[in-house]
Amino acid sequence: HEDMATRHGFTLYISNTIEMELLKITEDLWQTAEIGEWAKAMSEFKKEVPSIPKNGKGQFGAYMLLDDLIESVTPLLAKHNLFFTQDIAGTEMVTSILHSSGQFRVSKSPLQSMIGNKGTNNLQQLGAAITYLKRYTLSAILGISADTDDDGASGKNTQQSSKPKTEKKPGPAKKPAPLYTEAKHQALKGLLKNYKGGDRQHIIDTIERKIKEKKYNDAMIEGYTNFIRKSVELDTALASYHGEDAMDLTTWVATKREKGEITIKDITDTLDKITKKEAA
Repeated sequence: HEDMATRHGFTLYISNTIEMELLKITEDLWQTAEIGEWAKAMSEFKKEVPSIPKNGKGQFGAYMLLDDLIESVTPLLAKHNLFFTQDIAGTEMVTSILHSSGQFRVSKSPLQSMIGNKGTNNLQQLGAAITYLKRYTLSAILGISADTDDDGASGKNTQQSSKPKTEKKPGPAKKPAPLYTEAKHQALKGLLKNYKGGDRQHIIDTIERKIKEKKYNDAMIEGYTNFIRKSVELDTALASYHGEDAMDLTTWVATKREKGEITIKDITDTLDKITKKEAA
Protein backbone atom coordinates (compact mmCIF):
# COMPACT_ATOMS: atom_id res chain seq x y z
CA HIS A 1 0.00 0.00 0.00
CA GLU A 2 2.29 2.72 -1.22
CA ASP A 3 0.95 6.28 -1.16
CA MET A 4 4.25 7.83 -2.21
CA ALA A 5 4.91 8.27 -5.94
CA THR A 6 7.90 6.24 -7.14
CA ARG A 7 9.64 6.20 -10.51
CA HIS A 8 11.22 3.08 -12.02
CA GLY A 9 12.49 3.28 -15.59
CA PHE A 10 9.60 4.57 -17.67
CA THR A 11 6.76 3.57 -15.34
CA LEU A 12 5.31 5.89 -12.70
CA TYR A 13 3.32 4.28 -9.89
CA ILE A 14 1.02 6.97 -8.50
CA SER A 15 -0.56 4.55 -6.02
CA ASN A 16 -1.10 0.85 -5.60
CA THR A 17 -4.02 1.00 -8.05
CA ILE A 18 -2.86 3.50 -10.74
CA GLU A 19 -0.01 2.83 -13.15
CA MET A 20 1.03 5.29 -15.83
CA GLU A 21 3.37 4.75 -18.76
CA LEU A 22 5.84 7.45 -19.70
CA LEU A 23 6.48 8.70 -23.22
CA LYS A 24 9.93 10.11 -23.98
CA ILE A 25 9.51 12.85 -26.60
CA THR A 26 13.22 13.80 -26.65
CA GLU A 27 16.15 13.15 -24.32
CA ASP A 28 15.18 16.32 -22.42
CA LEU A 29 11.37 16.18 -22.55
CA TRP A 30 8.97 13.43 -21.47
CA GLN A 31 5.39 13.00 -20.27
CA THR A 32 2.79 10.45 -19.27
CA ALA A 33 1.44 8.57 -22.28
CA GLU A 34 -2.08 9.47 -21.14
CA ILE A 35 -2.12 13.27 -21.20
CA GLY A 36 -5.77 14.21 -21.88
CA GLU A 37 -6.64 15.60 -18.44
CA TRP A 38 -3.37 17.50 -18.25
CA ALA A 39 -3.81 18.96 -21.75
CA LYS A 40 -7.39 20.06 -21.03
CA ALA A 41 -6.33 21.79 -17.81
CA MET A 42 -3.36 23.47 -19.52
CA SER A 43 -5.64 24.69 -22.31
CA GLU A 44 -7.92 26.35 -19.77
CA PHE A 45 -4.93 27.74 -17.89
CA LYS A 46 -3.50 29.38 -21.02
CA LYS A 47 -6.83 31.06 -21.77
CA GLU A 48 -6.61 32.85 -18.43
CA VAL A 49 -2.90 33.69 -18.17
CA PRO A 50 -2.68 37.43 -17.45
CA SER A 51 -0.20 39.84 -18.98
CA ILE A 52 2.84 39.47 -16.74
CA PRO A 53 4.94 42.65 -16.44
CA LYS A 54 8.58 42.57 -17.50
CA ASN A 55 10.06 44.50 -14.60
CA GLY A 56 13.62 43.37 -15.17
CA LYS A 57 15.45 46.29 -16.76
CA GLY A 58 18.85 45.40 -18.15
CA GLN A 59 21.44 46.47 -20.64
CA PHE A 60 19.95 44.11 -23.20
CA GLY A 61 16.26 44.94 -22.75
CA ALA A 62 13.35 44.13 -20.44
CA TYR A 63 12.61 40.66 -19.11
CA MET A 64 10.23 38.93 -16.71
CA LEU A 65 11.45 38.45 -13.14
CA LEU A 66 11.20 34.93 -11.70
CA ASP A 67 9.20 36.14 -8.67
CA ASP A 68 6.64 37.91 -10.88
CA LEU A 69 6.27 34.79 -13.05
CA ILE A 70 5.72 32.48 -10.07
CA GLU A 71 3.32 34.89 -8.34
CA SER A 72 1.22 35.20 -11.50
CA VAL A 73 0.95 31.54 -12.53
CA THR A 74 0.82 29.62 -9.22
CA PRO A 75 -2.80 30.47 -8.20
CA LEU A 76 -4.04 30.06 -11.77
CA LEU A 77 -2.39 26.64 -12.09
CA ALA A 78 -3.99 25.60 -8.79
CA LYS A 79 -7.39 26.71 -10.07
CA HIS A 80 -7.08 24.09 -12.82
CA ASN A 81 -5.65 21.35 -10.53
CA LEU A 82 -2.09 21.91 -11.78
CA PHE A 83 1.14 22.68 -9.99
CA PHE A 84 4.83 22.86 -10.86
CA THR A 85 8.09 21.72 -9.29
CA GLN A 86 11.68 22.66 -10.09
CA ASP A 87 14.50 20.49 -8.81
CA ILE A 88 18.25 20.29 -9.24
CA ALA A 89 19.14 16.71 -10.15
CA GLY A 90 22.90 16.41 -10.33
CA THR A 91 23.95 18.89 -13.02
CA GLU A 92 20.45 19.41 -14.45
CA MET A 93 17.45 21.59 -13.69
CA VAL A 94 14.26 19.50 -13.87
CA THR A 95 10.95 21.35 -14.31
CA SER A 96 7.64 19.49 -13.99
CA ILE A 97 4.02 20.51 -14.58
CA LEU A 98 1.73 18.01 -12.80
CA HIS A 99 -2.03 17.47 -12.78
CA SER A 100 -4.09 16.06 -9.93
CA SER A 101 -4.91 13.06 -12.15
CA GLY A 102 -1.25 12.04 -12.00
CA GLN A 103 -0.56 13.10 -15.60
CA PHE A 104 2.45 15.38 -16.12
CA ARG A 105 5.10 16.75 -18.45
CA VAL A 106 8.76 17.16 -17.49
CA SER A 107 11.71 18.95 -19.09
CA LYS A 108 15.35 19.14 -18.09
CA SER A 109 18.14 21.61 -18.89
CA PRO A 110 21.86 21.34 -18.09
CA LEU A 111 23.38 23.61 -15.48
CA GLN A 112 26.94 22.73 -16.41
CA SER A 113 26.86 24.67 -19.70
CA MET A 114 26.33 27.91 -17.75
CA ILE A 115 29.04 27.48 -15.11
CA GLY A 116 32.68 26.58 -14.97
CA ASN A 117 34.18 29.36 -17.11
CA LYS A 118 37.97 29.38 -17.08
CA GLY A 119 39.26 31.75 -14.43
CA THR A 120 35.77 32.07 -12.95
CA ASN A 121 34.63 31.28 -9.43
CA ASN A 122 32.07 28.49 -9.97
CA LEU A 123 30.12 29.60 -6.90
CA GLN A 124 29.67 32.98 -8.56
CA GLN A 125 28.03 31.38 -11.59
CA LEU A 126 25.88 28.78 -9.83
CA GLY A 127 23.32 31.07 -8.21
CA ALA A 128 22.84 33.10 -11.38
CA ALA A 129 22.54 29.96 -13.53
CA ILE A 130 19.91 28.40 -11.25
CA THR A 131 17.73 31.52 -11.18
CA TYR A 132 18.04 32.04 -14.92
CA LEU A 133 17.18 28.42 -15.73
CA LYS A 134 14.20 28.43 -13.36
CA ARG A 135 12.75 31.44 -15.16
CA TYR A 136 13.67 30.19 -18.63
CA THR A 137 12.46 26.60 -18.25
CA LEU A 138 9.25 27.43 -16.37
CA SER A 139 8.20 30.06 -18.91
CA ALA A 140 9.11 27.71 -21.76
CA ILE A 141 7.10 24.71 -20.52
CA LEU A 142 4.13 27.02 -19.82
CA GLY A 143 4.43 28.67 -23.24
CA ILE A 144 5.01 32.17 -21.82
CA SER A 145 7.47 34.65 -23.35
CA ALA A 146 9.86 35.81 -20.62
CA ASP A 147 11.93 38.25 -22.69
CA THR A 148 11.18 41.36 -24.71
CA ASP A 149 9.99 40.93 -28.28
CA ASP A 150 8.82 43.39 -30.90
CA ASP A 151 5.23 43.24 -29.53
CA GLY A 152 3.93 42.57 -33.03
CA ALA A 153 5.38 45.76 -34.46
CA SER A 154 6.68 43.88 -37.46
CA GLY A 155 3.11 43.03 -38.41
CA LYS A 156 1.87 46.62 -38.55
CA ASN A 157 1.27 48.64 -41.69
CA THR A 158 1.17 45.55 -43.89
CA GLN A 159 -1.69 46.75 -46.11
CA GLN A 160 -0.60 48.51 -49.26
CA SER A 161 -2.20 51.68 -50.59
CA SER A 162 -4.75 51.11 -53.31
CA LYS A 163 -3.75 54.31 -55.13
CA PRO A 164 -2.12 53.69 -58.50
CA LYS A 165 1.54 54.56 -58.74
CA THR A 166 3.36 55.99 -61.70
CA GLU A 167 5.43 53.30 -63.30
CA LYS A 168 9.15 53.94 -63.34
CA LYS A 169 11.68 52.28 -65.50
CA PRO A 170 13.84 50.00 -63.43
CA GLY A 171 17.38 51.23 -63.00
CA PRO A 172 20.44 49.12 -62.43
CA ALA A 173 20.05 46.83 -59.43
CA LYS A 174 21.96 47.99 -56.39
CA LYS A 175 23.30 45.52 -53.90
CA PRO A 176 22.20 46.59 -50.40
CA ALA A 177 25.01 47.45 -48.07
CA PRO A 178 25.47 44.81 -45.33
CA LEU A 179 24.30 45.85 -41.88
CA TYR A 180 27.31 44.23 -40.24
CA THR A 181 30.65 42.65 -41.10
CA GLU A 182 30.41 38.86 -41.14
CA ALA A 183 34.01 38.39 -39.97
CA LYS A 184 33.36 40.53 -36.89
CA HIS A 185 30.14 38.62 -36.20
CA GLN A 186 31.95 35.27 -36.39
CA ALA A 187 34.65 36.55 -34.02
CA LEU A 188 31.96 37.55 -31.51
CA LYS A 189 30.33 34.10 -31.82
CA GLY A 190 33.71 32.57 -30.98
CA LEU A 191 33.93 34.67 -27.81
CA LEU A 192 30.38 33.74 -26.80
CA LYS A 193 31.08 30.04 -27.34
CA ASN A 194 33.70 30.11 -24.58
CA TYR A 195 31.93 32.64 -22.36
CA LYS A 196 29.99 31.02 -19.49
CA GLY A 197 28.72 34.10 -17.66
CA GLY A 198 25.23 34.00 -16.16
CA ASP A 199 24.07 36.49 -18.81
CA ARG A 200 25.42 34.44 -21.78
CA GLN A 201 22.07 33.11 -23.01
CA HIS A 202 20.47 36.51 -22.57
CA ILE A 203 23.16 38.05 -24.82
CA ILE A 204 22.67 35.34 -27.45
CA ASP A 205 18.88 35.77 -27.44
CA THR A 206 19.22 39.54 -27.78
CA ILE A 207 21.66 39.26 -30.71
CA GLU A 208 19.37 36.83 -32.54
CA ARG A 209 16.41 39.15 -32.03
CA LYS A 210 18.36 42.19 -33.26
CA ILE A 211 19.43 40.28 -36.37
CA LYS A 212 15.79 39.41 -37.15
CA GLU A 213 14.80 43.04 -36.58
CA LYS A 214 17.67 44.16 -38.85
CA LYS A 215 19.03 46.35 -36.06
CA TYR A 216 22.30 44.44 -35.64
CA ASN A 217 25.40 46.34 -36.79
CA ASP A 218 29.17 46.63 -36.37
CA ALA A 219 28.86 49.13 -33.51
CA MET A 220 26.74 46.63 -31.57
CA ILE A 221 29.24 43.84 -32.29
CA GLU A 222 32.12 45.97 -31.00
CA GLY A 223 30.12 46.84 -27.87
CA TYR A 224 29.36 43.17 -27.10
CA THR A 225 32.96 42.15 -27.86
CA ASN A 226 34.35 44.70 -25.42
CA PHE A 227 31.71 43.76 -22.84
CA ILE A 228 32.52 40.04 -22.96
CA ARG A 229 36.30 40.57 -22.85
CA LYS A 230 35.97 42.85 -19.84
CA SER A 231 33.60 40.35 -18.19
CA VAL A 232 36.14 37.55 -18.58
CA GLU A 233 38.85 39.88 -17.22
CA LEU A 234 36.65 40.60 -14.20
CA ASP A 235 36.00 36.87 -13.64
CA THR A 236 39.74 36.22 -13.62
CA ALA A 237 40.36 39.08 -11.18
CA LEU A 238 37.58 37.89 -8.83
CA ALA A 239 38.85 34.31 -8.89
CA SER A 240 42.28 35.41 -7.60
CA TYR A 241 41.08 38.19 -5.28
CA HIS A 242 41.11 37.32 -1.56
CA GLY A 243 40.11 40.62 0.06
CA GLU A 244 37.61 40.63 2.92
CA ASP A 245 34.93 41.90 0.52
CA ALA A 246 35.64 39.19 -2.12
CA MET A 247 32.40 37.28 -1.46
CA ASP A 248 30.32 40.47 -1.45
CA LEU A 249 31.77 41.55 -4.81
CA THR A 250 31.28 38.08 -6.28
CA THR A 251 27.64 37.93 -5.17
CA TRP A 252 26.94 41.46 -6.39
CA VAL A 253 28.37 40.72 -9.86
CA ALA A 254 26.45 37.42 -10.14
CA THR A 255 23.17 39.08 -9.17
CA LYS A 256 23.60 41.97 -11.60
CA ARG A 257 24.42 39.50 -14.39
CA GLU A 258 21.40 37.31 -13.71
CA LYS A 259 19.15 40.38 -13.92
CA GLY A 260 20.89 41.57 -17.10
CA GLU A 261 21.70 44.85 -15.35
CA ILE A 262 25.49 44.80 -15.23
CA THR A 263 27.07 47.49 -17.44
CA ILE A 264 30.53 47.99 -18.83
CA LYS A 265 30.98 50.80 -16.27
CA ASP A 266 30.09 48.41 -13.44
CA ILE A 267 32.73 46.00 -14.72
CA THR A 268 35.52 48.59 -15.13
CA ASP A 269 34.73 50.19 -11.74
CA THR A 270 34.90 46.79 -10.02
CA LEU A 271 38.20 45.98 -11.76
CA ASP A 272 39.61 49.33 -10.61
CA LYS A 273 38.44 48.66 -7.04
CA ILE A 274 40.15 45.25 -6.97
CA THR A 275 43.36 46.65 -8.48
CA LYS A 276 43.56 49.46 -5.89
CA LYS A 277 42.87 47.15 -2.94
CA GLU A 278 45.51 44.64 -4.09
CA ALA A 279 48.04 47.47 -4.51
CA ALA A 280 47.33 48.88 -1.03
